[in-house]
Amino acid sequence: MPTLRFDSNHFGNKRGFKSHLGELKMIKKLTTILLATLLISTQANAGFDVTRMTTVVDDYSGSYTTTKSGRFDESAFLGTSLTEFSNFHLGDNEEAAGLTGTISKEVSRSVGYLQTISDGSLSFVGAENTLDISFEDLTVLFDEELTMTGEITVNEEVYDVEDLPVMVAAILKKIFKLTRR
Repeated sequence: MPTLRFDSNHFGNKRGFKSHLGELKMIKKLTTILLATLLISTQANAGFDVTRMTTVVDDYSGSYTTTKSGRFDESAFLGTSLTEFSNFHLGDNEEAAGLTGTISKEVSRSVGYLQTISDGSLSFVGAENTLDISFEDLTVLFDEELTMTGEITVNEEVYDVEDLPVMVAAILKKIFKLTRR
């Protein structure tokens, strides 16, 4: 069986041996620093789960509560959101119509991009009329501006988003902008 001989003459002289020993120590230090850096950066990029509840109350005792839960990974979020409205006033006076109902969303968010797939049932009750609004699988994209795709039922009449009455489209855009965070 071959034997391994290691002596100071293996590297030429004692000074050479010490030089190589110093290099080995330096490599060990650099390796330790590199591994520590990788470990820290891996932990910084690790994902985490989050649940957040926010309640907003208007000046007229109306409110809405949004509960979001999901997972953040690196710079993206995937999760769900449930918003419950209770006579919430979108306008700035007490005579403004009150909004009651729920919207549930599947949320996908990354840098500069937010998309939701939403189901909802809302009643918008004003002094003169009531709008009952519902939708399933309504896709809402927040990019440069808010865009919606799908069908929406208003007072039992089905509309494609492009054909919605202007007032209803404005109400829905305001609601989705308000609850996007």
